[in-house]
Amino acid sequence: MYKQNVETTLTYYILFSLMYLLYLYDNRLGIILSIFGLLTAWRLKYTDDNYSDSSVLKAYLILSFSLIIYLTVTNTIPNHIFNSTATGLLMINIFILIFTFDSINRKRFCLILTILFIVITTPILKYKNNKISLGSNIIDKDLWVILQSIILGIFYLTNQKFRMNPNIHLILFSLFAPAILHFTSNDWLVSRALFLNLFIMIDTFN
Repeated sequence: MYKQNVETTLTYYILFSLMYLLYLYDNRLGIILSIFGLLTAWRLKYTDDNYSDSSVLKAYLILSFSLIIYLTVTNTIPNHIFNSTATGLLMINIFILIFTFDSINRKRFCLILTILFIVITTPILKYKNNKISLGSNIIDKDLWVILQSIILGIFYLTNQKFRMNPNIHLILFSLFAPAILHFTSNDWLVSRALFLNLFIMIDTFN
C-alpha cells in the first residue's frame, strides 16, 4: 500500500470534515462540487495515477448520481426523478466495481459474490419530508450499511488499482465516515456522495 505523509492525510481529513460542515450550512455546495467535478473529471485520464477509461467512466457515474442527489435535496428538481432512479443508480455504482479486477481467483470470486449480495440488497432510496430515507430491502438497512462498509473496505484494500492509490486513506475515509454519520444523523447518502466528490477532485488535481 502507498504510504502518504501523515500530516498531509490529516489535512485532508480536516478538509473533508470542514466541507461537510459547510454543506450542512448550505446544501447548494453539493451542486457546485458535482458540476465542477463533471466539468473537470476528464483530467483523471492524464494524472500520475493513470486512470483507465473505465475508471474515468466510474467517476462520471458517481458525479452524475451526486448531482441528482443534490438537485433533489435542494428541491431544484421534482422528487419523483430521484425516487424513480436513485436505487438503481446506487446499484450500478456498486456493481461496476466488479469489473475493476484484472483477473479472477477463488478469493476474488468470493468477494464478487459478496458485492453482488450488497447490490441485490441495496436499500430503497426515497426523498420525502425534505430528507433522503433508506428503506430496508431483504435485509435491514442498518445492517446493509455495516456490511457494505466492511465488504467495500476489503475490496479497496485487496484491489491493486485502489490499494496503490496515493489517496487510499481518503477512499477509506469516504467509506467509513458516512457509515458513522448514518447512525448519528441518518445522513449516509449525501455524505458519501460529498466525500466521493471531494476525493475525485483531489485525485484530479493532485
